Amino acid sequence: MEPKAVGFPHALKALPETVKEQWDKPEFKAYRDAFPVEFSGSQDAFQDHVVDLVSRDVKVSYLKNLQGYLWEEGYRSGQIKAPLFPDVAPMLARWHGRGMKLMIYSSGSVAAQKLLFKYTNAEPSDLTMLISDWFDTVNAGLKTESASYEKIAGNYPDVLPSQFLFLSDNVAEVDAAIAAGMQSKVIFRPGNAELSSDVRERLSVLETFDDLEANLNEKKLEALGKRDRSETEDNEQGETLRREEEVAAEDSHKDKKIKPLDDGKAEERRPSTNRTESDFPAAPSAGTGTTISDLLNEVEQANGN
Repeated sequence: MEPKAVGFPHALKALPETVKEQWDKPEFKAYRDAFPVEFSGSQDAFQDHVVDLVSRDVKVSYLKNLQGYLWEEGYRSGQIKAPLFPDVAPMLARWHGRGMKLMIYSSGSVAAQKLLFKYTNAEPSDLTMLISDWFDTVNAGLKTESASYEKIAGNYPDVLPSQFLFLSDNVAEVDAAIAAGMQSKVIFRPGNAELSSDVRERLSVLETFDDLEANLNEKKLEALGKRDRSETEDNEQGETLRREEEVAAEDSHKDKKIKPLDDGKAEERRPSTNRTESDFPAAPSAGTGTTISDLLNEVEQANGN
């Protein structure tokens, strides 16, 4: 998005008439009174200060809020539209369709951000439904301070800071996001100031969202490769463990089996088939005074007969 090409000129163009017609109106007075007192009491001083801030690209919240107010009527009337690079709208829609959370963090106010994304030159024009959250210097802090990115991440305690990817054309902002533990890349677009060789060496620089998509796909494939390797290693370890358990179980089963006796002991325990009369108990002898009839009588008595 290129707000400097359309939004800023429109705001400066609309400023004199707006100041003249709305200086004391409550809706404008709220923006006027947010300026330092030395500029909020005089129309000329007020306008001179706005022009000075814009020319120096100073990002202060009271200026950004005023710009959003000046842009709103231009957007609503169709005089201006937020110009997008051709790859932006299709890629945002694609990422949103994948369930990715898209958030905007800008030095422009949240109100101005929503205007930009509602009135774009894309088709359809309104892209606000693709955006999950909005952050500015009021609800997050200055974009060049790492604490601001920590605050944004703190709004999502279920997401690690390293799972955020912050994109910016401002190197200082990228450094601040990285310091907060986020992933961050420089987006270099036509019209941006040239980047030094040092920046290109130490930071990841992308020129289009298509480049980013290719980079994300490469990382996804790399992650899948690591997972596949990890799963293969786990499977191999599991197979080795399974074999070891099988061997251990087999050894344990063998230990529990009855070992065969040696020949000598087996011979001792084997019953003999050549027994003699002397091996059996001797039959009762008539010389003892007990007869077979006597024995039968004893048996019958024992059985209760």
